[in-house]
Amino acid sequence: MPRDRKWVGRIAAETPLSEAGKQTLRSRLRMLWPNWKRAGKRRDVEAVHQLRVATRRIHAALAAYDAVLPSGKRRRLKKYLRSVRRSAGALRDLDVLIERITPQLVASDHPQAPALLKELRRWQTRARKPVVAASKKGVRVRAKKLARKLIHGAKWRGEGEEPLVREEAARCFQNQREAFTIAL
Repeated sequence: MPRDRKWVGRIAAETPLSEAGKQTLRSRLRMLWPNWKRAGKRRDVEAVHQLRVATRRIHAALAAYDAVLPSGKRRRLKKYLRSVRRSAGALRDLDVLIERITPQLVASDHPQAPALLKELRRWQTRARKPVVAASKKGVRVRAKKLARKLIHGAKWRGEGEEPLVREEAARCFQNQREAFTIAL
């Protein structure tokens, strides 16, 4: 399994925005594919967690590079990702609950403790079904194909010359600073 990489590799300040978007999305998608496959194949709590993390990070990258990505393909990929993240949400909640409550239930001498744990595991099994359905090979293949087209279609769509990463970062920080100042 690829190790979770919180940060994208080095992107130079002089990199054109479209190239930075391509690099970022490739990096983020590399974390998505194996976890998506693993989350649907077997009981893998960490894969479900990393799947959700990867979808959130890709969603953030899609928003950050909005100006260079084809809007139709971007919207379709966001829809895929939202569907995957939602299907994994209930399962993740149950995974965490079971992980936290099992030691107390095992240590408990309450007569209903085993029945409660059994019921939680049954819910967990039911919650896994949408994740399995979302991770079917055909769905993943379509999403991969869409992601490749999205990356291939990345280009500056604004007016004038394409900004460099440092210029876009300065513009974003300026907007944030102005919003913060207004809020004071």
